[in-house]
Amino acid sequence: MTATSISKWKSWPYYNPGSPNLVFVPEGSTFGLMPDANWDMSQAILQDLKSPTKFLTPTDPQYKDPTAYAMNLIALATSLVEGPNSKYIIPAGWNPQIVGLQFAQIVFNVLQQIPVNLGDPDTVDVFTAWIHGTGNLYGGHPPIVDISPVSAPAPPQVPGANVSIFGISQV
Repeated sequence: MTATSISKWKSWPYYNPGSPNLVFVPEGSTFGLMPDANWDMSQAILQDLKSPTKFLTPTDPQYKDPTAYAMNLIALATSLVEGPNSKYIIPAGWNPQIVGLQFAQIVFNVLQQIPVNLGDPDTVDVFTAWIHGTGNLYGGHPPIVDISPVSAPAPPQVPGANVSIFGISQV
């Protein structure tokens, strides 16, 4: 595998959520600091991207396919909107459906930059293997069969083969 083909792949850690946006949340007679809801969402996808193999052979229904995964993130965002601290941690204009889809798209983009198997020069990315159901195959792709045309072998060279029955050389 060449350095060029390796360099197209993202290396671990695959995702860095950056720093949280902290907000004040009343805690009785005082205030505490909590990260906003975007931080909770970024931490959820960080956990999934720490081990992207769960997308290759999904056993958990939330990883069944991209739609199931996106719906799971929408459900998480909705639960944050309905939580007891929602009025403090939910940014203005935050729509759980849109946010869930935005975070799902981040995951899909990152998965497209992670190889299934760097040892295979024909490896595909995790997202491609996930949507095609080939994550359990070496390199995340079906076996590659060489179907290039095969030419017929040259006829054997027999001494005197270029001589006619009359003893005349044929060219």
